[in-house]
Amino acid sequence: MKQMGIEMIMITGDNMRTAQAIANEVGIDHLLAEVLPEGKAREVKNCRLKAKR
Repeated sequence: MKQMGIEMIMITGDNMRTAQAIANEVGIDHLLAEVLPEGKAREVKNCRLKAKR
């Protein structure tokens, strides 16, 4: 996906240490950890707004 210019962002409720380990393993550069379920939709919206700029 990186070669196609697609930026991947992982949003998870996991703690930062676990999230970083998983992101490193699969090649995700940007992550948001410790996000509660009700905050995930907000974070997706924020990411979409940033991508439009």
